[in-house]
Amino acid sequence: MIVSVILALLSALQVVLCFYYLTQQVDKFASSTEFVYVTTVFIYRVFFLRISMKWRDFLKPWAEIDLMMSNYPVLEKYHRKMKLIAFVFIFFAVGEHIFFMFSKGLYNLDQNFVENLDSYFQAIFNFIFFIIPYNRCLGCILQVLNWFSTLTWTFADIYLVVVTIPLTFRLRQINKKLKFLIRHQIKDENQWQNIREHFFQVTQICEHTENYMTHVLTVSFCNKLYVVLYQLLGFIREHQTKLYYFYDPNFFSRLYFGVSFAIILCRLVTVTWFSASIDSESQDIAKSLFSVPSDIYNTEVERFVLNITVSPPILSGFKMFHMTKSLILKIATSIIVYELVLIKFQTKVNI
Repeated sequence: MIVSVILALLSALQVVLCFYYLTQQVDKFASSTEFVYVTTVFIYRVFFLRISMKWRDFLKPWAEIDLMMSNYPVLEKYHRKMKLIAFVFIFFAVGEHIFFMFSKGLYNLDQNFVENLDSYFQAIFNFIFFIIPYNRCLGCILQVLNWFSTLTWTFADIYLVVVTIPLTFRLRQINKKLKFLIRHQIKDENQWQNIREHFFQVTQICEHTENYMTHVLTVSFCNKLYVVLYQLLGFIREHQTKLYYFYDPNFFSRLYFGVSFAIILCRLVTVTWFSASIDSESQDIAKSLFSVPSDIYNTEVERFVLNITVSPPILSGFKMFHMTKSLILKIATSIIVYELVLIKFQTKVNI
């Protein structure tokens, strides 16, 4: 906890220094990437500190539903999936960061290692060494902090994906049992009441979970949209003017651009897909309920249908957008529209 607080305070200091650096630049949009990055990391750390202090309250309803649904069949080992997701995210984050380090001059055959290190530190921490004189030891300390920032930035996406997997798993279990009741023509209202109450509990946990992730989800989406727009604008400007607007024309810079752009898109789609799986499973349950034969239809089935129709489990970002799979296409459309606006705006500024 103490280390987390210290890192959050250091992030706040970086935000202040980066904001001052940004105010001194002519093209503020082209120079805004560092400010957006350090601000995002700072916000993540504040949110995770809040979540950590309420973590026991977060897990309590989960323990209750685990006990309540212990007799349901285990359809998959979702713990293994959670570990695999975390490994894949960290693996690609480390790989992307290595490409980033090389793209900023860490690997230059015309210089020795110390000179490369100095060039690298001055390039990525320009908002700090713009204010204070360059110091190699300080650069090493800042690099360690930068690694922690990269882990924080990556952990936010891991957190968003991992907390949705158990919810999807529970809904899939309910749907499996629901199909079993329909297939075997079960008329016992007690069994229908149990499955309806279990579904209601999962819905409550979905709302409970949303309270612990909606802040991170909203910031994550805003940050990813900014990065995609920023990189696309730089790419388009380069081909329009034959100038390298946001990055240097070396091999590692081009390679890093391609890798980072692909990774950020994959992250955006992955977070959306897993979060939207809750809505997909809910729709499958609704389809199963609508197919209940009339000879076993009862009051509990009617209440179940009303429950899933009025308040289906679904995640959202402050209720401003809901996590459905159609959101991926909406995001793609928004990126195109915003990119055209930015291109038009940049053209007017240059004129």
